Amino acid sequence: IRDRSPSRGLGDVYKRQIIPITPNYLAAEGFRNLMEMLALIEKHLDEKCEIMGIFINMIESRTRFHKEILAYLADIFGDKLFRASIGKSIRFQEAPNYGKTLLQYDPNLEGSKMYIELAKEVIERSKTVMPRVQVGQEVRV
Repeated sequence: IRDRSPSRGLGDVYKRQIIPITPNYLAAEGFRNLMEMLALIEKHLDEKCEIMGIFINMIESRTRFHKEILAYLADIFGDKLFRASIGKSIRFQEAPNYGKTLLQYDPNLEGSKMYIELAKEVIERSKTVMPRVQVGQEVRV
């Protein structure tokens, strides 16, 4: 799971997408651009790109605005929206300064726990869709 902008270009397009979205206008525009790009890929390269799921990051669940955004996104995406959403924390920015992942830096942080929950959801969804692979075979989810 790579948590970054959804409008990064063709280099990040895989057959199955896990898309992070931050609840703000610019992220929504980036998401719209990504959807247009996926449609172009399907049309011109004859390559099917599936959205495995969408997760919300940098959420401030205490604010009314973000609660409204969550409800709106749940209405739009339904079961494509992962249950786990990642909140904001300065600890996310501190971890790389110490050369550590978030889980290494602070495994008890609520954000660390939510990334673990997200990973569990991804694994569960992968079981229903991913084909069985041989050892050593590269798999991109």
